[in-house]
Amino acid sequence: MSNPPAEFDIDEDLLTRLREAVVLRRIESGIEWFQTHREAILSLDPHQKNAAAFVGYFSQWVDIGYCDEGIVRDLLDRFPKDTRATLRLCDYIHLRLAEGMAASAAEETGDAIGHFDFILSLGEEVADKQLLALAHFWKGRCQRKLGEYQSALSHTVKGRELALELGYRRMAAVMQVLESWLCFQKKELPQAARLLEEAEAIVRETDDSVTLGNIHSGYGRIAQDEGRYDRALEHFWGTRPGCRRCARCHLGSGKPTTVNSCWRRVGGNAVFAILPRSNGIGAVLSDHARDRCGPTPCATHSGSLVSSRARVREALLVL
Repeated sequence: MSNPPAEFDIDEDLLTRLREAVVLRRIESGIEWFQTHREAILSLDPHQKNAAAFVGYFSQWVDIGYCDEGIVRDLLDRFPKDTRATLRLCDYIHLRLAEGMAASAAEETGDAIGHFDFILSLGEEVADKQLLALAHFWKGRCQRKLGEYQSALSHTVKGRELALELGYRRMAAVMQVLESWLCFQKKELPQAARLLEEAEAIVRETDDSVTLGNIHSGYGRIAQDEGRYDRALEHFWGTRPGCRRCARCHLGSGKPTTVNSCWRRVGGNAVFAILPRSNGIGAVLSDHARDRCGPTPCATHSGSLVSSRARVREALLVL
């Protein structure tokens, strides 16, 4: 996406470009646009043409990782009931989707589901099927948090199918990663792995390193469940370098966090859970821990010496 002037009109062309950047997973260009226009976004006038739709698309970028949900809530507060009463249905749907995203991000899962259910209840009245697909997907994600895996899977599949009907294969691939996780919870490991492989082939066309990291994490959990601990470590460790340009590291400030802080959110914690059971990579990491932090040996099942959990953690954090 090209960079328009700092003060921008929310015309249909802008909304189209923001939408395309989301569904095509053009993460870096989208983040750059929002960074350039940060001050204008913070001073958004709710009476400006297409302001409500802009908030809806902005919430999708916050979900990707541009900034925290607090900014979305601030923008939503600028649309009181009397203002919302004058909105077109399509614009009101954008606001409800944004409210659901903000609630979900704040772990207000029940409230989030309520917003998504409202959108889904409209059915064919929702002209923008991308919003309907997202409502299904985000509701599925909320239900996953609640442990309602079967219903979560149903909504995730519906969201993915809608995205594919629209021709948004990259957006559908992101949804397919959640579908794989839900299959994993049902112990359908071959199906979970197949879904990840299909999603990975598409996501690799993009710069969406967060989703790619989630795919590696999924592979790792499958391998861990099958007792292939070295292979699991390879995948968990593989989530780390992919986060170097991760959108979620920006947090809207333009100042990336450390690679490791992002990596720990994706797969790092799992490494510490299975490190004592591994042979190959476990030994390599243990050697690195010993070099960095000094030896604190203990025996693993393979008879090799490894540093204590705390020292391995310390060594990984300074990599």
